[in-house]
Amino acid sequence: MTEVDVIKGLAIFLEKNVASKILLEKPPEKGIIDRKGSYELVNPSVYKGWIPLKNLDEYNYSVPSIVVMLDEGIDDTSDSNLNIRLKIATYDPGETQEDGNVNLNGKGYMDLLNLTTKIRLELAQNPIIEEKVSINKPIKWSMDNQQSYPYWTANMSFTVSIAPLPFNTEQYQNYL
Repeated sequence: MTEVDVIKGLAIFLEKNVASKILLEKPPEKGIIDRKGSYELVNPSVYKGWIPLKNLDEYNYSVPSIVVMLDEGIDDTSDSNLNIRLKIATYDPGETQEDGNVNLNGKGYMDLLNLTTKIRLELAQNPIIEEKVSINKPIKWSMDNQQSYPYWTANMSFTVSIAPLPFNTEQYQNYL
C-alpha cells in the first residue's frame, strides 16, 4: 500500500464513518454573519492532500472540512510508518437563540471539539483501515493557537503502519 492509497483509504473511511454522520454550519455565501440565525447545515467535506482550488472542488465549500495529509514517512526495511495529519475546520459564529437571533459568542469551538471527538472515537473503534493500514496510538490533537472567528481549526496527528519496501542490495555485492 502506497502513501496515496493510505490517504485515499483514510479519506473514504472518514467520509463514511464521520462526515456522513454529522451536520455542521456552512459559512454564508458572502461571509456576512446573519444575525437572524439563518444558516445551512452540511456534512463536512473530506479532502485528500489539500483543499483544492474552487473550480476543482467537488463539494462547493471548504468549511466545514477534514483534510487528510501526509506530514512525513519513514521506511527502515523492517517497518514503514507514515505521519498523518488531519486538518479540521468548522464555522460557528455563536448560539442560535429560541427567537432565531444569533448570540455572537466565542463558543463555536465546541463544534470543532465535537468533530474531533467523533474522529478519535471512530479511529479507536476501527484501528485497521482498508484491511491494510494500522492506526497507531497515540493520537494527538490540538486547536490552532490563532483562531479566525467565526472559523475554528485544529490538527490531529497519528502514525499508520504499512508494509516496508524491499531493499535490494544484491546489485552492490561487488562493491562490498
